[in-house]
Amino acid sequence: MKDLMYPAYQKFYSAICALEKFDKENDFFDNISSLDKFFSEYRNVTFVLQKSIAHTKYMSVYDEIMPKYLNHWFVEKRNMISKVKPFDYIKIIKISVYCPNGEIGVMDRKFTIEDEENYSLFSDEIRNWLMSFKNETVCFSVNFSFYENNSDEELISKLNDGVYAMNEFLYAMQCEIKDKSSLCERIRKKIKKKLPRFKIKGLFMNVDYEYYPQKKYFRKATQIDTLFEEKTNKNQRLEDTKLKQLIMPGENYFKAFVKTNLIFQTTQLMPTIWVVYNDDTFDIKLFRSDTKTTFYRKINDTVKDIENSNVKEIYSMFAYSSDNLNIDNKANFGEKLVSNDLKEYLVFIKIDRDLNQEEYVFEGDQLKDYKYISKLLQQGPKTKLDYAASDFQPVLKAFEAK
Repeated sequence: MKDLMYPAYQKFYSAICALEKFDKENDFFDNISSLDKFFSEYRNVTFVLQKSIAHTKYMSVYDEIMPKYLNHWFVEKRNMISKVKPFDYIKIIKISVYCPNGEIGVMDRKFTIEDEENYSLFSDEIRNWLMSFKNETVCFSVNFSFYENNSDEELISKLNDGVYAMNEFLYAMQCEIKDKSSLCERIRKKIKKKLPRFKIKGLFMNVDYEYYPQKKYFRKATQIDTLFEEKTNKNQRLEDTKLKQLIMPGENYFKAFVKTNLIFQTTQLMPTIWVVYNDDTFDIKLFRSDTKTTFYRKINDTVKDIENSNVKEIYSMFAYSSDNLNIDNKANFGEKLVSNDLKEYLVFIKIDRDLNQEEYVFEGDQLKDYKYISKLLQQGPKTKLDYAASDFQPVLKAFEAK
């Protein structure tokens, strides 16, 4: 059967193009327009597919597999926006101030389309609040979250799940129909390119800053977050299968983590935090930034993981820099060092729920020396944090409190 699937794929492509325009910094009018178009086109996917396969043997297949993939909430929203009113959502902005000991201050505000004009007043309130900390540099992060009005379910993750569910449903139908037409393959390639943007949309709901009160100057971080291919949203954990593939006989997860990163023979790696849970699922926080705010936020996220979930252990890798005399414990968050006077160290740490600590430290200019690497690995790790002791105190305290 030729081109039965193309009309549905085209509607799905139109839906994700509409949703792609939703952005945390847009005003309510623009975002509501994007959401209304998305829900309308999303619902049209199944309408046109039903039309394409009407009076064929595939209609029974559709009826069988469609409920396995699609959430009726999307149908309800389409009916609402087409017959009753535009989509209604709220935006919550949370400001978190960080120091080496963790989160030291929080301010948040809820906005609706009716009170969005008050946003400028909130900006002035934020500035005055940040100045109250009396720090030379105030590290703070702005988090945006979105909810349907009168709902406590986070909107971005729900939309993301719906996009991926529809993609899987259409592919399942395509396999049943055996539609290999040129149109289908071409538009599937375009869809495949866009899908990762929805995976990471939830990651970019945080913007990190440094504020210098004396200069009244804000510096916005240049930051990169990543999400692994197996994950469809930021809250999904990875299975331990991937970890087991790294482990040689007689090794544990942590040593496998160390050896895997040493293969690259450089300190210019994205800083990483692995959170391993009791059931051996895990989460990876892989990022790059030019401010310490991002690092503080990632540590704070890890602390919340420990407080709210059954975390067994955490691993981390950072490049630390120093002058040739004294370690200053300033982490280099993936940015290439400019000064030739600084020496770099690649540091790996492990902390577990029983407060056991391990730390490997490798000199950056020795990472291509196989004998040097082998010697340090054979010696084993330090059993107490040294280079990373200050930065990871919040994690140790979280495990201790647990």
